[in-house]
Amino acid sequence: MKLDFFSDINKENYYILDYDRVDRFIVKAVWISAVFLAVYALGIYFIAPAQSYPTPFSWRVISLQEVFWTIGIGLVTAIVTNLLHGRISNHYLWRFLVTNALLIYAYLVVFISGGSIEWHFYFFVTFALLVMYSDWRLGWWAIVAVSLHHAILNFFAPQWVY
Repeated sequence: MKLDFFSDINKENYYILDYDRVDRFIVKAVWISAVFLAVYALGIYFIAPAQSYPTPFSWRVISLQEVFWTIGIGLVTAIVTNLLHGRISNHYLWRFLVTNALLIYAYLVVFISGGSIEWHFYFFVTFALLVMYSDWRLGWWAIVAVSLHHAILNFFAPQWVY
């Protein structure tokens, strides 16, 4: 038995798993995430709850530059995902792209909240969405990506991790 990390192991089940509908749903989820992220970032900046009432949902005051970068990265992620929808012949590559797009939103929500523990559960929402693709490799990649993120930032920018 050989582990395969690159081919589309669900190619024969494409229609049974109804990937066309799942893909449309995921693209909608990406756009909803982009809009939510923008509203949340602007809300944290303009309301600035951490200045007057510190809560687990806003542990720090963010700058306008951080808001713009967060919204920009979220918007570019949604646009790229939307433009590539239906254009990648290998559906596994599409699923891998979508996995990374959803992880980007999870990272950005945690970042803009100042590392709030509650917003780390967004990663579990991402994992729940990935289950619709019935591809075990996506979950493992998400675990590896989160581990690499924490390991690398621990050495180069520990203030972003702790």
